Amino acid sequence: FAFNRAMCRSLFLLILLFPTLAYSQCLGSTTYTATFTAMWTAQSHPKDFPAANAPHWSGIVGGSHNPSYSMWKPGGQATPGVKSVAEVGGQGTLEREMKAAGNNVLDIVKWSTLWSSTGTRSGDIDLDSTHTLVSLISMIAPSPDWFVGVHDLNLCNGSQWAQSVTVDLFLYDAGTDSGLKFTSANSPTSPQEPIFRFTGTNPNNMMSSFFGYNPVKRMGTFSFQLKTLTTPTTKITNTTMKKMPPMPTNPIIRADGTPTPMSSSPCTASGSPTYEITFNAMWTPQTHPDLYPSNAHWSRTVTASHNSKYVMWTRGGMATAGVKDVAELGKVDQLSEELSSQSQAGNVKDTDTASGIGDGVGTATATVTVDKDHSLLSTIAMIAPSPDWFVGIHDVSICNGNQWVKGPIKRSLRLYDAGTDSGLEFTSSNDRTIPPEPISHNEPNAGIVFRKGLRAVRRYYDRDEQQQSRSDGRRKSICDCGRVGRSSFDRCGFAVEVNT
Repeated sequence: FAFNRAMCRSLFLLILLFPTLAYSQCLGSTTYTATFTAMWTAQSHPKDFPAANAPHWSGIVGGSHNPSYSMWKPGGQATPGVKSVAEVGGQGTLEREMKAAGNNVLDIVKWSTLWSSTGTRSGDIDLDSTHTLVSLISMIAPSPDWFVGVHDLNLCNGSQWAQSVTVDLFLYDAGTDSGLKFTSANSPTSPQEPIFRFTGTNPNNMMSSFFGYNPVKRMGTFSFQLKTLTTPTTKITNTTMKKMPPMPTNPIIRADGTPTPMSSSPCTASGSPTYEITFNAMWTPQTHPDLYPSNAHWSRTVTASHNSKYVMWTRGGMATAGVKDVAELGKVDQLSEELSSQSQAGNVKDTDTASGIGDGVGTATATVTVDKDHSLLSTIAMIAPSPDWFVGIHDVSICNGNQWVKGPIKRSLRLYDAGTDSGLEFTSSNDRTIPPEPISHNEPNAGIVFRKGLRAVRRYYDRDEQQQSRSDGRRKSICDCGRVGRSSFDRCGFAVEVNT
C-alpha cells in the first residue's frame, strides 16, 4: 500500500530487512561495572583525620555522555549540581543538570552513601558509540566542598572498547567554600573560584588539612570493567536466505497496530535466519510542532525474538517493570533481566539492544536470529523526554507456515502510553499513575474518553474540537486521513507500507 505523504506524515518508521551494516569506531553499546574503592584512613592522611565525625563518602552520582557535556574539570567553575554534591552530598541538582543535557547524556547513575572512610561501591553504567565518556563524583565527608571523581574518561580506545581501566582518585576543592579543615564551619567563597586539586602547597596555608603533604596521596580508585558488549557483528549468523525457497507475501499490519496473523498453522520453516531491524525516527518540529522539546531524542531500542508464551508488551496489557523503566527512563537493564529470565525458560531465542538516537531524527539497528519455535519479533524504544511514552512492535510473526517472510517489511509506528505516569506533556514532571493503567495509544481513540487529554499530540486532535462530532459520532480530527487502500488511517499519518 502506498502512503500518501501529502495528506499527513509519519512520526517514525520501522523497517525489517536483512543485514546491511555500517561500521564506526567503538561499535554498538556496552555496559561497564564501575567500582569505587575508598582508601582514606588515619594512616594514609593523618592530619586532621575526622575520626570523631563519622568519616564517610556521599552517594556517587554521574553518568555516560558525549563531548558536548562536561560535568566538571580542574580549572572550571563548579555548577550548582557539583556544588551541591561537594558541599552536602546532594545528588538531585546534578541529576537534573544531566537530564537537562538531553541527548548529550546517555546513562545517569546514582549509588548509595558509603558510611565509612574505606570500602567499595559499585554499579553498572551504559555507553554507546556516541557516548563513550564517563564522569562521576563523590563528596568526602565531612568537608567544606571537597570531592573525588573522574571527568570525561574515554572508555573507547580508538576503535576498541577498553577491557578494564583503573583511575587513581585525588582530592579536589569545588571552589565554593573557603574552609581549610575537614570540620571547618561553612564559609562561602565569594566570588566562586575554579575547581582545583589539593597539593601540599595549595592552599598555601598551614591550617590546611593537606599543607606540607608531598605528595597528597590518592584517596581511592575508580575501576571500570567491561561487562557486556553488543555490536552489529556479534549478532550476524552464517545463515543466508539464498538457500531458502521463494518467500510468500508479507503480512499486513492493521491500522490499530496489531499484526494480521500470517498463518493459523504452526511455523515449520527450516533454519535460523537473521533479521535486521532498523528503527528510522522521523520526529521533527515540522511533523509534530506542538510542544516539541528542545532536547528531543530516543532511548536505546530493545528487540527480541520469541515464542507466543512471552509477551514483551501489548496494547491493553499492563507494563512490566522492564517496560516501565524503558518508557519512563529509557533504561534497559530491568527489561534485559526479564528477557534473560525468559530465555532461560526457553521462550526467548535472541535479543539485541541498539544504540540510542541523539535527536528526533536518525536510525538505530538491531539484529536477531529466529527459528521455527521463536518466530515472533517485539521491540520497544522510549521517546524522550516524555512521562512514559514509547514506540515499538509486538508479536510480529515473520513465518508463514513452512516459509520465512522475505524482507523488507515496512510499517509506521504509533506512540504508546505505558500507563505508569500521568504527565500531559513531553517535559511534564513525574506524576505517578496510581494504580497503573493498561498500555494505550498515546492519542484519543474514536468514541473513547482518553484519560490524559494529550496536549503533546494536539497536532492530531484539537482538544478544543472535542465537542465537534462527525455524522458517525466520532470526534473530528485536524488531519483526518480517512481511508487509503485497505488500511484505515484515521489516526493521521500512521500508514502501513509493505514491500514484497
